[in-house]
Amino acid sequence: MQSDGTELYQITLLKGNEMYLLGIAGQVQDASVALLKDGEIVAAAEEERFSRLKFMGMMQCPDGIPHRALQFCLDRAGIGLQDVDHLCYFFRPYRELASQWLQDLTLRAWRSPKYALFSMFQKAEIFKAHLKSVKRLQLAGGGRAKLHFVEHHKCHVATCHFLSGLDESASLVVDAIGEHASTSWFHCVGTEIRRLRTINYPDSLGMLYAQITRYLGFTPWADEYKVMGLASFGRPEYLREFRDIVQSTRNGGYRINRKYLNRLLRGPDLLGPAFYQRFGPAREPRQLLAGHFTNVAASLQARLEEVALEMAGELYRRTRAETLCVSGGVALNCSMNGKLAASSSFKRVIAHNSSGDAGTSLGAALHVWHSVLGNPIRKKVPNHGYLGPSYDDGEIAAALTAAKCSTFEHHDEEQLLEITANAIAAGEIVGWFQGGMEWGPRALGARSILADATNPAMKDILNKWVKHREEFRPFAPAVLEEYASEYFDCDAPSPYMTVVYHVREGKKALIPAVTHVNGTARVQTVGEHDHPRFYRLLRRFHSLTGVPVVVNTSFNVMGEPIVCTPADAIRCFFGTGIDRLVIGNYVVTKATAASLGVTSSHEGQPARLAG
Repeated sequence: MQSDGTELYQITLLKGNEMYLLGIAGQVQDASVALLKDGEIVAAAEEERFSRLKFMGMMQCPDGIPHRALQFCLDRAGIGLQDVDHLCYFFRPYRELASQWLQDLTLRAWRSPKYALFSMFQKAEIFKAHLKSVKRLQLAGGGRAKLHFVEHHKCHVATCHFLSGLDESASLVVDAIGEHASTSWFHCVGTEIRRLRTINYPDSLGMLYAQITRYLGFTPWADEYKVMGLASFGRPEYLREFRDIVQSTRNGGYRINRKYLNRLLRGPDLLGPAFYQRFGPAREPRQLLAGHFTNVAASLQARLEEVALEMAGELYRRTRAETLCVSGGVALNCSMNGKLAASSSFKRVIAHNSSGDAGTSLGAALHVWHSVLGNPIRKKVPNHGYLGPSYDDGEIAAALTAAKCSTFEHHDEEQLLEITANAIAAGEIVGWFQGGMEWGPRALGARSILADATNPAMKDILNKWVKHREEFRPFAPAVLEEYASEYFDCDAPSPYMTVVYHVREGKKALIPAVTHVNGTARVQTVGEHDHPRFYRLLRRFHSLTGVPVVVNTSFNVMGEPIVCTPADAIRCFFGTGIDRLVIGNYVVTKATAASLGVTSSHEGQPARLAG
């Protein structure tokens, strides 16, 4: 795809009788595209990985279309846009406009008629942007694709339920707002998605979590995971106050106490004077994270988990399903998912690897394939964590040459795994670039930075010298699936790093780099069929050290998307404290990088969390 976003969408091969469904999502942020062929996932990717602009939405794209992600998906299938049969959009813009105008009239018009009128005009412009984007795509394909506007929360449900391989599940969708809903309960049986309950905005757990993220000095709609990590350093001493902010209602519901929100429910800061009177001024971004702020984070997280358990309890009572599917942006809160897995009545809890809005492009396509077209659910669903671009040895060698890497060595797989396992065991930090790029926000062993989980200093080294991020941030473990229950209270595969589990008491001291301050870890179990080369690397590391666990963090630095191309990986390698790059079948070290002014020194220690 051309870098300026020019549409190509050419036909590469002649299309047969296959049916192609194209999903598109992410108007404001997290633009993405997914492609199905006869119900099978062909490809899926977020636009940010190509543009290198984190959280990039369709409104930031040329013509409102994520051209690069779209072209990748079409190229992977060998088709053009005119070969697409169904165009599946992650939103119902007409419903959104009607609900938002109603909100302006009921909540704002009597308080500020001028502001209400401006707000209605602004939403009409956003509505037109939705329609323009999808109509442009339809016209670019010759107008033959049937257009489907799919309810936003049903897109979230579809990403989890239809990829579970199960006939029945209860589904809990929790996010900020989708059309007008912020929380939805569903009972899914086969291809039928039956709504049980809806909680509408501004009664929104996602909105509240984002606003407290802002209060704590972070970026809302982007840094909520930082608040989740920070919560473990505090005590929920404000839990009573947060129970007043998020009030439980009958039959497992909740409402947000309007007293703590601003009058018009608009603007960048939705918190009202009552909140600041109780909790004091917001933290400045460079202000120390002292006890008060960590306790606010802990109280917010504790209340979120309480409300999630209350909803799950009522949802189980209504459905008696064995499986709970959790989706929506709040489902990226793996601590909440861990609490649901440990304490709810469901036998299993499934959280999708792309639960946020980026995942709804795939969800929209899956919903049309199953619920609209009536195709049955597949019982055997392969790991769908690696749906992005991959590169062969020729492309990688060309990128290394273009980057003026004077020496790089090619190895067969056995040599490659031996070198990498020995390097990690010796304390080196390894950039690991293999196969198809991950779909979703978690690095799962395709675009990963790997390190020794037994090194107690490794967390601080990675945060300061590699990731360039806050010192309190934890790192996740990748563990051989057959050893997961020995090291964590994890009794089922967890391949997408979406659930937090407790580290076994006898193992905490053995793997300190991945054991959070509260004794938990965001676990990725690695099975032989998930990512074969990554699995074999862990096997080699285990035979060498006796430990089947390594640190696995995303191949990027703070503020940037996960690397996509070999050039991205090489740039990140030479710009950070990564010691060795293992990219395809090539190994690159920094022995000859002195002329670039690069150092992999890890001397010094990061500052500790204050308070």
